[in-house]
Amino acid sequence: MSFIELGVGLQPEFTGRENIFLYGALLGLPRTEIKKKLNSIIEFSG
Repeated sequence: MSFIELGVGLQPEFTGRENIFLYGALLGLPRTEIKKKLNSIIEFSG
């Protein structure tokens, strides 16, 4: 399962980190799990 789906619009009023936490929560991930993956998501997305 991908973390952020291609084609899904990010919320322009949110920061990148806020968008990561938003979409992680929508996928049912607890904040602790999102925090563990945060750096790798940021590295991947450039």
